[in-house]
Amino acid sequence: MIFSGVSALRRLFIYSLITAVVILAGAGIYFQYIEPNILGSTSIPLKLQPKLVETVSVQGRHGEFLLNREDGWVVSVHQDGKDLLVRADTTKVATLFHDLFNMKPRAAVYGYSPQQQSDYGFNQPVAELVLSEGERGKGRSTRIVFGPREDHVGLYAWLSSKAHRLYRVDDFLLEHVSRPFSFYYDKRVLPFDISSVERFQLTQKYAGGWTVVRDKEGFVFETPAYLKGRRASNSEVRFYLLMLAGLKADSFVSVGTELPGEPEAALRVWFDSKSSIRMDIYKNLPFVGGGFTARSSFQPEAFRLDDVSVRQLLKTPFDIQGRNVVDLDIGKVASIKVLDPNQALTVTKIADGWFFGDTEKRVTGIDMSLWRFKELKFEALPLTALPQTASWLMTCEFRDAEGNRLAALKFFSDSSLPPGQSWVKNGGDLYYPVASQIMNDLRGLLPGKSMK
Repeated sequence: MIFSGVSALRRLFIYSLITAVVILAGAGIYFQYIEPNILGSTSIPLKLQPKLVETVSVQGRHGEFLLNREDGWVVSVHQDGKDLLVRADTTKVATLFHDLFNMKPRAAVYGYSPQQQSDYGFNQPVAELVLSEGERGKGRSTRIVFGPREDHVGLYAWLSSKAHRLYRVDDFLLEHVSRPFSFYYDKRVLPFDISSVERFQLTQKYAGGWTVVRDKEGFVFETPAYLKGRRASNSEVRFYLLMLAGLKADSFVSVGTELPGEPEAALRVWFDSKSSIRMDIYKNLPFVGGGFTARSSFQPEAFRLDDVSVRQLLKTPFDIQGRNVVDLDIGKVASIKVLDPNQALTVTKIADGWFFGDTEKRVTGIDMSLWRFKELKFEALPLTALPQTASWLMTCEFRDAEGNRLAALKFFSDSSLPPGQSWVKNGGDLYYPVASQIMNDLRGLLPGKSMK
């Protein structure tokens, strides 16, 4: 009986030992292989809805700042004794949200207590974020702390939404949550879709402004009055709008800074009769460091612009107008009459060529001259009256096959113009300075005549 009892105890001991080994092995397998896969398959719950989060407070190695949802997002920071408020890049904020709401736990420490940080070696946090729904302090919020653990490898995170757990998370998150406030800056000052622009206006304090309106073919001038109805250069207007839409601030001015007086220039963009954006530019304000300072519909506070960018914006009507002197459909031109003070000459298009008058004497180079007329551009602002130093040199008339006049250009020499230029008038009241080469070419058709 004694031996029987001993055998029973021995069997019980062996069974218990085997059971313990199995349990330990199972636990080892679970924590080594199963738990990481289970943990890594789901995100750590923040118990917030991303679309309802209104503020994100960030503290880290680069200081403290706020991200606030205000018609998009803005960055609020106190730096060097002044408060800054700058539009935030919504794409970068969305990336931060994606990282936080999709954190995967790679391991977990259960039973953690924030009051016992030192016991867990988690007492040197490197970044802390607080996400809040509603206005700050008036809605649900979740606090997230990132940092290393003493004598452990990897990055750990504690969340107030799971206060009694400490998670090991992906190491790359440390860089993402520790970025400085300037990383989130959207330094653009007036971004817009140029294809949606219906009207644009530039007004200047001491120089001529201009307004262009879109039509089916591009843009036409609305102001100044002397250009009303004339076509602007589509390529110049497009380049200007692209430059404005991509313009970025050089630096930002502290919150509440007043910009006194009238702006040097004001730019306004309309997308329809009710929707518009604008930017006002001020110059030489010593209390913000001089140079150019501006306000816009996009940025919540004032900012500074570099001199080069501003000078590119302050264009005159001359810079962006379509500078073609004559709108000539060269395919309709059937005859050209050239007159100077001494004689007149007509060339006529017959079948496959150009001929002098009714003769069979062929004239070469007319088609090339017509292309030059089509591309003829004025070199400076036009005048409404000729200087006394100007004198008439030549008139050129273009007619179609029915004898209807398509255009009539009058050329004038003027010693006050730069060398190689002359005045031309195409109906109307304006005289345009143009290159004299086209006139030389045409006068060359007259035997023995050319302009030096």
